[in-house]
Amino acid sequence: MRDEAPNLLAKLSKSSLVIFKGDLNYRKLTGDVKWPVNTTFSEALGPLRGSFPILSLRTNKADVAVGIAEKIARELDKEGIAWRTSGKYALISFEPQT
Repeated sequence: MRDEAPNLLAKLSKSSLVIFKGDLNYRKLTGDVKWPVNTTFSEALGPLRGSFPILSLRTNKADVAVGIAEKIARELDKEGIAWRTSGKYALISFEPQT
């Protein structure tokens, strides 16, 4: 974003909070990578980390999921439910500006 849209980044950096909603936006924020579930949201944001305060709200509809304790993910996986893709579960993730 620093190279592609520096003016937008400057405006977002002045925001009190930037809210991203939806599964597709979440996947774009995290690079659409199937990270290990215990990867922090901060790490998955890569170069956006700390640039501006980010709140991401999404219903799980794809395998991409970060910031979840491995124990919880294992328990959900054992139940045999498609918790990552069913749309029944959701994630709320926050990254402060540094």
